[in-house]
Amino acid sequence: MAAEQDQVTLQTLMDAFGGLRLEVTNQITAASLSFTNQLSASTNTLNVTLNEMNHKLEMLNHQVTEVQQRVSRNEDDIEDLKKRLQNQEKTTTYLKQKLEAQENYSRRSNMRIIKVPEKAEGQDTIGFVQKLLIHLFGQENFPTAPPIEIAHRSPTQRRGDRSSAHPRPLVVKFLRLQDKIKTLRLARQKGTLMLENTRIHFFPDFSAEVLNQRRAFDPIKKKLQEMNVQYALLYPAVLRVNIGDVPRMFHSHGEAENFLKEVMQQHSPM
Repeated sequence: MAAEQDQVTLQTLMDAFGGLRLEVTNQITAASLSFTNQLSASTNTLNVTLNEMNHKLEMLNHQVTEVQQRVSRNEDDIEDLKKRLQNQEKTTTYLKQKLEAQENYSRRSNMRIIKVPEKAEGQDTIGFVQKLLIHLFGQENFPTAPPIEIAHRSPTQRRGDRSSAHPRPLVVKFLRLQDKIKTLRLARQKGTLMLENTRIHFFPDFSAEVLNQRRAFDPIKKKLQEMNVQYALLYPAVLRVNIGDVPRMFHSHGEAENFLKEVMQQHSPM
């Protein structure tokens, strides 16, 4: 009897255990299926997101490529514009130099007389200049009055600034170039030239550009005069300095100033 009871109890336990195992298995299966479904849904969402990101990356790459192409084209255009600008600058410089040369060529027979008192020429400027040249340099140099094409005051000052201290230069255009060259040579030889107790000066007539280039050498010329150094200012604006046996040529006042500093240092007492 006891044996039968034990067998029933064992069978009951086995049945209960089997039912429990089935329930657990079903729960695990259900949980696994739920997790699989959730994972599949998440994977699908992730795939959609990745696809969207890939699409955006492709669009971005396309945009970057397009920008790079535009930048490359712009760089090519800029280089082309630079070359054109350089060519334009060369052409402008050439034309400016040519125009400058033509202007100075047209002035080759011109001369400027500085410091002549205002109104000293009266109504006949040409006659005044002709008489002035004979008076200053003598009839032995000018037996007859040199022919002059034009003579007038240069309007370099304002109308309200024509005092006796700042008379306007006289511009003289000789009919013959030789007369202009001769006059300047005689002026250099004579040195001091006086008119009505005023020292006057004779200079070639240059364009404003050349005149400014030549004026840049004025401080250097003053120092050279103080040092008793021979020099000459050649056309258009080249300073020739004679120190020793070899003349030095300077095309800018900066070069001449540096050279002069070296010379002064060499001759300064230690």
